[in-house]
Amino acid sequence: MKLRIRFGLVFLAAFGVGAHAADGDPDPGFSGDGLARATWPYSISSVRVATAADGSIFHAATEAIGESDANLDFAVAKFRPNGQLDTSFGSLGQRSVGFDVIPDGDDNVRGVFPLPDGRLLLAGTADLDAASSSYAAPGLVRLTATGDVDTSFGNDGRVVMMSTPWIPNDEIDLNAVLRQPDGKLVFAGTCRDCEGASLAVAVRLTATGELDSTFGAAGWASVEVDWSVDIMAVDIDRWGRIVLSGTQEPEDEAYDRPLLVRLTPAGNPDASFGGGTGVSYLGDVPSLGNDWRLRDAAVDRDGSIVLALGNGGGAIVRANVDGSLDTTFADGGFLDMEREEGSDMRAVAIRSDRRILVAGTIDHTGGGFDHYIGRLLPDGTLDPGFDGNGVIRIDVVEGETDSGRAITFSAGRPVIAGSGGGDLEFATVVRLQSDLIFADGCGD
Repeated sequence: MKLRIRFGLVFLAAFGVGAHAADGDPDPGFSGDGLARATWPYSISSVRVATAADGSIFHAATEAIGESDANLDFAVAKFRPNGQLDTSFGSLGQRSVGFDVIPDGDDNVRGVFPLPDGRLLLAGTADLDAASSSYAAPGLVRLTATGDVDTSFGNDGRVVMMSTPWIPNDEIDLNAVLRQPDGKLVFAGTCRDCEGASLAVAVRLTATGELDSTFGAAGWASVEVDWSVDIMAVDIDRWGRIVLSGTQEPEDEAYDRPLLVRLTPAGNPDASFGGGTGVSYLGDVPSLGNDWRLRDAAVDRDGSIVLALGNGGGAIVRANVDGSLDTTFADGGFLDMEREEGSDMRAVAIRSDRRILVAGTIDHTGGGFDHYIGRLLPDGTLDPGFDGNGVIRIDVVEGETDSGRAITFSAGRPVIAGSGGGDLEFATVVRLQSDLIFADGCGD
């Protein structure tokens, strides 16, 4: 039995495998009730999710090795299309792997990418020895279809890219990664003091982990930005342009605000964006008393950009293709998602029909958190066809703290990955029913 709360109403619902599920309900064909879990011994963070062609779901996260969180590794769990852990993968469905370039180094996952041949690519950053470099380098690990480290890839299944144009004065945080349709990987982040400048940076690697010399300057692209900028998300549009999204902390203003950077496919600042600079500071976003932090972003097929904001509240914002605030979206470009005792948006994704899925966390009354999921129409209003009012909350780990952290789709069905726990730490996956699923089982 699970608790679901339609805002203003409280009710219990239990779905059998053969029961009907409406649009937005947990999918009874997934683990019986739409909810799946895997247990890790210690805390997890930086959740990512991806689906394979056969409908399998990969939940990736950064796992603390030990109670002190002094050593972090990549962790991945594989769920079958029916929501059960795939026990043929790794150790009973789960695998942890690290670089450990330095003892007890922090290796943080930033992306998970199923490959067409059944293998799995994990991308993130690896701590390096401070004597040789002071940044966490882009790192790749490739696993076989059975979850073993693929020793035919790189050095014992791993690639660590240790060079930058700014050594030894780099202060680089690479917080996001995408895999292009051609298999190349783009890492994005910020260099806060690169030769005296603050830069939004991107590095592109080939599918085998080598620097792509056709991108930027020897594989690295950069755009000067104001100080105190954090890049937290990276996307690619249908024209191959790279969009970096983040947060700026202006020194002369009371509240933080989101910003966007767009690069051409070759890694140059896009002169058609941000008034010719390639950078757009969205100062028109209302603060509502919050220091907005960019949590996630998604690029629509027309080139517009939808941002999920959090930190003391929750909001969704859309920018036009030129980087300006889209004032036709929601209420002047901004949709307040604050509910009940407090909420925070963590992830956003756009369906093939341009409706927008968002996920995050919402407070329990009296303490704790639940998954908070919403769907918006393309104009930015809440979709009344989604659970009646556009938003739902789901208590995935009953009586404990849990939240949605990443979104993907599986044959049109929304898949929300998150984390939760109390005495134990859970990787959580929610799959919802969708009105994009037709009688023949096809979706977007």
